[in-house]
Amino acid sequence: MDSPLWDMPNVIATPHVAGNPANCTQRVFTIIEDNIERFLKRQPLQNVVDLQRGY
Repeated sequence: MDSPLWDMPNVIATPHVAGNPANCTQRVFTIIEDNIERFLKRQPLQNVVDLQRGY
């Protein structure tokens, strides 16, 4: 939280994802599809970023 990188306009922070688990692409699209349905029904989404926790 106290890193100077957070306030730099020329820095984009992204998650580090290691490995390539089986069916990763399929799982991502399953979550996206489910979230679209949830969004249209005004239901809570999966995997929402928690800005209070800093990520």
